[in-house]
Amino acid sequence: MTRDVAPRLNFPKPALLHSTFFPALQGSKSKMSASDPNSSIFLTDSPKDIKTKVIILFIFSKSSIFF
Repeated sequence: MTRDVAPRLNFPKPALLHSTFFPALQGSKSKMSASDPNSSIFLTDSPKDIKTKVIILFIFSKSSIFF
């Protein structure tokens, strides 16, 4: 319906993009959750929170790498 109405309102038709989902920060076996603040990086996170989450993710990802 949006693709039909958008041109009438002088908006471009929306496009649907298919992509794979990113796994949660705890790994691919868990899900991202709005109720768990450590499960993903949110747009409302402060730069300090984002840095902390990325550092923790990097540390845990290194421990799961096998050569």
